[in-house]
Amino acid sequence: MASQLVYVLTTLPTSQQFIKEINELFYDFLWSGRGDKIKRNTLTNDYPEVGLRMVDIESFSKSLKTIWIKKYMDQNNHGK
Repeated sequence: MASQLVYVLTTLPTSQQFIKEINELFYDFLWSGRGDKIKRNTLTNDYPEVGLRMVDIESFSKSLKTIWIKKYMDQNNHGK
């Protein structure tokens, strides 16, 4: 599902409310709407740290925008 959000999160301004709603949708899907069973910080950890590598939408959004800015500022970028 996160891959479907790449375009929206990269190009459009995203409010904290939007990110909060997306996070809620992800965790409601994960727990079938019954509330969190494991701390969200733990879920986003990698497997060796006993996590499940769950996507943190806020960090995901920031990283997409950072990559976009980096490509825009690249001297070798000759696109319009």
